[in-house]
Amino acid sequence: MMKHNRFKKYLLLFITMTLLFSLAACSGSKFPKAEESLKTFFDSIQKADFKTANTYMKSSSSPFEFEDEDQEKVTKLMFSKVKYEILSVEEKGDSATAKVKITNVDMMAIMENMFTDLFEMMMNAGGEMSDEEINQMSMKYLEDKVSAADAPTTTSEIELKLTKNQDKKIWQIENDDAIATALIGDLGALSE
Repeated sequence: MMKHNRFKKYLLLFITMTLLFSLAACSGSKFPKAEESLKTFFDSIQKADFKTANTYMKSSSSPFEFEDEDQEKVTKLMFSKVKYEILSVEEKGDSATAKVKITNVDMMAIMENMFTDLFEMMMNAGGEMSDEEINQMSMKYLEDKVSAADAPTTTSEIELKLTKNQDKKIWQIENDDAIATALIGDLGALSE
């Protein structure tokens, strides 16, 4: 009788352990929805948490690198004003397609006005300014215009492709050019 009870205890322990390991394996393999990864990415952008945002980009190089502190400051200010709406997400296996509406400061409009406004300021200052003074004036202008409550905005709808990253247990955005264009307020059109 004692051997029979001991056998039952071991069998019960074995079944319990098997169930625990099965549950742990199932819960550990749960993969987040693509929409969750998109939300984390855009929320990170708004908070200027570029390290986290970069994790959600498939690109091997970081699109969030800055030439100097002034550029970083203006970019952080600009990204704090980003508004986004995830319109749709369609997951198929290890890939997904999402449509996102992004509204941000219209940097193209600000830059177009900046050249004429700065030229006028330089002429009012007698036209004699060092490169450093011009740079400081430019950065101050950008900070003021980007942070203004009535800053011009632009809205674009973009389609993003995402793929699962099994190691990181997240979805990563493949086409970062579309996001970059939307996030910088179509500033790339200035160089065209």
